[in-house]
Amino acid sequence: MHGTDWNKDKEMYGAMLPYVMHRADLNYLLDMMGAEIAIGHSYVRGGDMPDVPNSPGGLLGADFTVENGRYKVTRIYDNENWNPELRSPLAVPGSIVNVGDYILAINGIELNAPDNIYRLLDGTANRQTSLTVNDKPTMDGARHVVVLPVANEQALRARAWVESNRRLVEQLSNGQLAYVYLPNTGQPGYSSFNRYYFAQQDKKGAIVDERFNGGGSAADYIIDVLQRDFDGYFNNVAGDRYPFTSPSAGIWGPKVMIINEMAGSGGDLMPYMFRYRKIGLLVGKRTWGGLVHTADTPRVCRWGFGHRAARRILCDVTIVGRLRTKASRPTLMSRTGPRM
Repeated sequence: MHGTDWNKDKEMYGAMLPYVMHRADLNYLLDMMGAEIAIGHSYVRGGDMPDVPNSPGGLLGADFTVENGRYKVTRIYDNENWNPELRSPLAVPGSIVNVGDYILAINGIELNAPDNIYRLLDGTANRQTSLTVNDKPTMDGARHVVVLPVANEQALRARAWVESNRRLVEQLSNGQLAYVYLPNTGQPGYSSFNRYYFAQQDKKGAIVDERFNGGGSAADYIIDVLQRDFDGYFNNVAGDRYPFTSPSAGIWGPKVMIINEMAGSGGDLMPYMFRYRKIGLLVGKRTWGGLVHTADTPRVCRWGFGHRAARRILCDVTIVGRLRTKASRPTLMSRTGPRM
């Protein structure tokens, strides 16, 4: 129980029960009480929730500012519009909307500040939506554009952030360092690693960024590749005569891994393995600390309520039974600012 006085905690949290006004309030209270034992991967969900009609709001994949009493487009996230998972509503063929344009009306309803633009986008996700736009804050000469808003623009914004980091590393290192972002240690994380790591094999070193890593599984594949060294060269008699390494895939120079307090689970284990295998330094802030994980634990169910408890631990190979539930600590401390 991690030294927790469970009876005292029950009494303390039980005093808040009279103030519970919704099933979500009760789940939150149970979750907070469970957190007293300091184990990650312990969840509370479900219960008698009201049936609420689903009306997903639409998003345009853009940033806005209010000027002249109107919403003005200041940025359009259009990194990979050919990728169906990164569709940008204002950047598809036929959506003639540019940075600097004003959104004057949505589906024929005029939009003026301080009215909220997202009020008019309510329920428009994945539905054809008419925008009235102009390069000036008046209806005179305005044009109508039909777009298909997305329900979630997180992937668009995340890819823009990753690409801006990659370009910054390219600039500051004069093209000598690779930048590889790992959003998690599940399939999307492996896809991101393969995409960014092997495409930059000409670099002399690598910055591996696992900040905000959502975990998933033990990323031994990623660690194995990062640790890989080459055994020799094959000569090349053609073209520029640049030799081939064996193995052929890898970045052979120095590497560092950036971490922060928002990386956890598999995002705790990966930097631990990175340092344990002496691949390079850890830079940033201590990770979350959630290596007690859940897998096939049966739910405790009652009246539709589910509580999933943590079950498995990672043990240090050097000391039998020693628990590795702690976070990975950086060698060099560094804060993550809003622009980083």
